[in-house]
Amino acid sequence: MKPAVWIAMLLLFFAAACVRETRTTGPGTAAVIEDPDFSKLKSIRVAMETRFGNNGGTIELELYPDLAPDTVENFLMHIRRGTYRGSSFHRVANSFMIQGGKPANKKQKFQTIDAEFGKMRHRRGVLSMARGPDPDSATCEFFIVHQDQNFLNGNYAAFGRVVRGMDVVDRIANLPTRPNPTVPGAEMSLPTVPITIVDIKVVGETNGSNR
Repeated sequence: MKPAVWIAMLLLFFAAACVRETRTTGPGTAAVIEDPDFSKLKSIRVAMETRFGNNGGTIELELYPDLAPDTVENFLMHIRRGTYRGSSFHRVANSFMIQGGKPANKKQKFQTIDAEFGKMRHRRGVLSMARGPDPDSATCEFFIVHQDQNFLNGNYAAFGRVVRGMDVVDRIANLPTRPNPTVPGAEMSLPTVPITIVDIKVVGETNGSNR
């Protein structure tokens, strides 16, 4: 599928499934993007335990508050509140991304956050926030890039990356799927088996100088 089609689908259907508390904010601002020296950044390490069928594995993520402080704090808040525990990866598009963080309780309400675009490129393994057409509409859902997607740069808030367990992401991305009724064109992205985030927790942090 052409990038232009992908981005149109993203803008329309990457909205978080959480019921949002809408607030008026300005548009997100794109920037010229050059990846930083990650070894010099403060980072927070998170371990995400997944289960799919009789399989599963742990995905370790590094979050970068120096690049996207509000986005990182929002993600950590949902970890502390247990939003992600028992939630699912509900959209799986091989070679594109896997989208997760959809809570089991669909009646939960979460406040939207301001967009923090343009600090990282959407390369393989990058963690970014899902959103709706409004740049400032992200709440709790996120996605992990499966293969490089440069057309997302400056349009979505990347705030971390996979540092261990990319093989688990690959296994999830290769699970069988069926047409997804929530996405136009009957995109083959609805997993045929549940993909559950069993647990997610902070396991460490660095200040950028002690690696």
